[in-house]
Formats: sequence, structure tokens, C-alpha cells
Amino acid sequence: MNTSNNLIYIIVSTLLGFIAVSGVFGKENLSKLEVDYELPGEMYAQKPFPVRITLRNPKKRMPAFLIWVVIQGQEVLFPFVDCGAEATAYLNLSFEHRGRYHLKGGYIYSVFPFSFITRFRTIRQMVEGVVFPEPKKCDIKTIYEIAQQHFGDHTLNRAGDSGDMMSVRGYQFGDPLRHINWKASAKTGDLKTKELSTIAFQPVTIHFEALNIPNIEERISNVTYIILQYVRKGVPIGLRIHDRLYPPNIDNSHKISMLTELALHGTETDQN
Repeated sequence: MNTSNNLIYIIVSTLLGFIAVSGVFGKENLSKLEVDYELPGEMYAQKPFPVRITLRNPKKRMPAFLIWVVIQGQEVLFPFVDCGAEATAYLNLSFEHRGRYHLKGGYIYSVFPFSFITRFRTIRQMVEGVVFPEPKKCDIKTIYEIAQQHFGDHTLNRAGDSGDMMSVRGYQFGDPLRHINWKASAKTGDLKTKELSTIAFQPVTIHFEALNIPNIEERISNVTYIILQYVRKGVPIGLRIHDRLYPPNIDNSHKISMLTELALHGTETDQN
């Protein structure tokens, strides 16, 4: 004041004011925010999968601005979440190994309002999930082909899309184009559709210990691949492992049970 350097004091006071305002609003911006993780139903080792992130702002007076959510080094930005509202975004994560995982250790941060200070807050939520083995294509002769040699397939006398042609009928909206009988359509002038029989596949049971694959991880990955392929084709598939039998079925819950058994085979150690 005595040296008349009023401009310096004004500038310093202004900067200190910015820092104070940044601290107050920055802290309030992160307070009371809630973060939820939601894992997908199926996660495979070495394969990226989406994690649903939901950010809730229960505050009644102040929206949330420029919120980053960080999980395992991956981050996603929520630019704005209004009072009493929530927003959703997705992160792609991956796990290196099969087994049971605890997803934790995430945090949120923001540079609001002036980028002077970056404030952080730890996310306390923990989500548990099972990571299935990485599916690897087999070089061995498939189990289904072996079963086919012994039992074979047989067609059922009902409509399907994979057997022999049963009849020709008029085209209906939604029929696959590959089923159109172009020869019959040309003769009649109207579109005609081939009606195919369906194939009943012989159930297959995989005997895990009997497979001639010395490397245990390779064997688990090959069996995982076989299960996924056969379920996708509608072939009833079962698994016998450690005197535990999963009878052949094609239900999704049955598939999940077998993949979980393979994922936890030989390891019950939780991983973060």
C-alpha cells in the first residue's frame, strides 16, 4: 500500500479468490455423488467386455459438472448430471485370467470449476463376478462329429430351417430370403417359400479328464469353445468333470453353470 503497487495486490487477491471459489465449488461438485457398476452376464478372459457405469446426483441444488470415473486405468467422462438425475456410460475392460474377480479400487475426479485444482474421491462400491476361460478353437476332431458317427442325426417331421424340404407354400412376411423357392415362384408368378424340416441333434457329453490335451489351460479353453459352439448350434451339450455331471441341455443357465465350473477349476482365489 505504501509503495502504491495496488495492481499487484488486486491481482493477488483475485487469484486467491479464484482458488477459494474453486475449492468450495469443486468440493461440493463431488460431494454425495453415487457410482454403480454393472457387469455383463458373460465375461471371458482376454476379451474386452462393457461395464455399465451409472452416476447419480441426489443433490437438490447443484448439478454435477465434468465428472470422470476411473476403473482399472480406464476412464469415462460425464459432462453434466442434473440435480436428482442420473447418467449412464460404458467402459471396456478386460481380465487376463479366468476366475472370480472383485472389481474395486475405482475413483472419480473433476477439475471443475476453473481447472486450478483436481479433486478426487474414492469409489467404495465393490462388484464380484466370474470371468470365464478364453475360448480357443480346437484342432482336435470335434466331439459332435464323433457322436455323429455312433448315433447320427435324425430329422423331425416339423417345420424348421436346417433339414430337408417338406413342402412349398406361399411366401409370408418375415420368411428368410434364402428359403424362397425361385423356381416355383417363376412358374406361378407368386413368391413361394420352402418349408424345411428340423434336425434333432444327438446329445453330447464332454468328459473333461478324458480329453487328450496335456496343458490344463489349453484344455479348459478348448472345452469352453466347444460348449459355446454347440449351444449356438442348438446341440444339447453336457460336461463331466471331477465326478460332477451336467446333463446335456441347451439352456443359457446350463451353459453358464458349465462355464463357471471351468472358470473356477483348480483355483478358488479371488483376484482384483
